[in-house]
Parts: sequence; C-alpha cells; structure tokens
Amino acid sequence: MSDVLEVGEPIWMMQQIKMKFFGWIIIGLWSVLGARAEVDTEMGQYFRDIRSAMISGDVAMALSLADKAIVRFPHRPEAWVIRSRIYENRREFDKAMLDALKASELAPDLADVFQLLGELHFQLAQPLASVKAFDRYLQLRPQEVPYHWQRGISLYYAGLFQAGADQFDRHKSVNGTDVENVFWHYLCMARATNPETARERLLELKPGDHRIPMAQIYGLLTGINTAEDIIASAGSNPSDSVRIRNNQLCYAHLYIGLFHEAHGQKEEAIRHLRLAATDYKQTHYMGGRGAGALPFTPEVHESNAPESSHQCEWGGTGQ
Repeated sequence: MSDVLEVGEPIWMMQQIKMKFFGWIIIGLWSVLGARAEVDTEMGQYFRDIRSAMISGDVAMALSLADKAIVRFPHRPEAWVIRSRIYENRREFDKAMLDALKASELAPDLADVFQLLGELHFQLAQPLASVKAFDRYLQLRPQEVPYHWQRGISLYYAGLFQAGADQFDRHKSVNGTDVENVFWHYLCMARATNPETARERLLELKPGDHRIPMAQIYGLLTGINTAEDIIASAGSNPSDSVRIRNNQLCYAHLYIGLFHEAHGQKEEAIRHLRLAATDYKQTHYMGGRGAGALPFTPEVHESNAPESSHQCEWGGTGQ
C-alpha cells in the first residue's frame, strides 16, 4: 500500500499514516528517552537519526541504525524498544516481541515496555497475555486507565467480557463520541449477558463521530440500520480512493461480523470477518492481524472461551 496521501484524503487518514510510520517512534520512544535524564550524546544521536529515517520513510535505514545502537548499548532498554517498534512497523511481530521482552528484562518498571508488549501479544493472537501486559502498564501509569481502549479489546478476545464492558464504560468518560467504544461495550455485554440486555444498557453516544460508515454501524445497534446499509455507506462514494473505500469496508465487515458473532450467527460472522481480514485487510491496529482480522478468524472467533482465572486489575474476572 502506498503511503503518499492522495488528493482529497481526509485529515484523519493523514494522521493515521503518520502514526503508522513514526508516531510511536516520536511520541512513545521520546517519552522513554526523555524520562531518562542522563541520556548520553551518542545514544541521543542514534535516536535522532532513527527518527529522521522513519520520518523520511526509510525503515530499512532506521532498522540498520537500531541494530548498531543495540550493539553499542546492549544494556539500554530504550535501544531494544526502538528496534521492537521498527519491527512492529514492518509487521515482523515475532522479532518485535523478542526485543520487547529483552527490554522488559532490562527495565521491569518502564511502563512503555508493557504497553508495547500488550500490543504485540494482541497482534500475535495472545489476548490474555496482552491483558496482563496492559494491566502491568496501568499499574505503572494508573492515570491512563480510562484511556485504554486497547485493553478492552484484548479483554473481549480473552473471553473476559464483563471486564471488557467495564473498560469501555470507563473509556466513555474520555471519549464519549466514539461509535466503536459503544459497539465494543455492546459486544462485551451481549457475550456476558445477552443481546437484549446489551441493547438496554447501550452506552450514551455524543455527536461527533463523522467517520464513514460509523453512523450506520451505530444504527445497527439501535435497530435503525441493517448490515446492507453499512456496506452501502462504506462503498457508495465514487470519489473515494480505493484505499479509503477498502478501509471503510474493512470496518464495515469487521463490525457486521462481530455483531453476528454476538448474536450467535456463526456462519455469517465468519463470512464477514474473513472479508475484513482478506479482501479489505488494513495494516492499522483495527484492521491488520488484530481485532477481528487474521489470525482471529476463525480460530479465536470460533471459541474465545472465557479465561476467567485471570484476576483483572480493573474489572474482576470478566464473569
């Protein structure tokens, strides 16, 4: 997929592309380095060169520099985190995991490492391990609890449905306009109780989510729209680029599939989830190897039995 913006692509798409290439390098890793007051000049120069390479799109150069940084500073956790994030960007999740684990050994109290581990476990279809890593991150940064929607999704795939619903309920307080948060809360409640109860307890949604086809996805929950309405909205604008249309159709089929799953309609769920994971597969967190896409189809979606032995730090066992 090209990462050059096409004319007319919206700001949120530009922000998404920026995050894909270097957002975590700049934001996440700057916090790692910036928090360490005695960063020496040589390590800081490696970081600046890697950041420049990522901004320019030269991921291979960034990786080469990260390799050199690790050889030069093998006991510095930030060097391992930097390379892990680069591997993550390349979707080499196994390699990214090895580096993140090394960083966690070197710095067991560095919060950013556990955020990274949670994301990587999720991408590797290890949702319970993802929850545990996110829980450790939130132990170290409790102020982030209401913001952590990724933890809620991992809880869903780990079968910890009530804890997932609790997480999305918390997220509402800081992101009350997000249709997806309402949808995931509904999914968790439907699996923890039943679809009727989930609809009765539907979270309040404030106006403001103008992404296509989010209005129709929300309408599926309230009963005013159908799956056909969602698909039609996602692919109806002839002026949309192929990339925009495919991204919208990925979300459309993802949430239609998840809705069918919550209602026990297995065959329809798998059909739509496969479309999200194959024909309309995206590389972002919600459309790559996570959240309804492969490898969660069909392995996890066919049997995400509750792993209720895990005591969630913010939500019980999920049952």
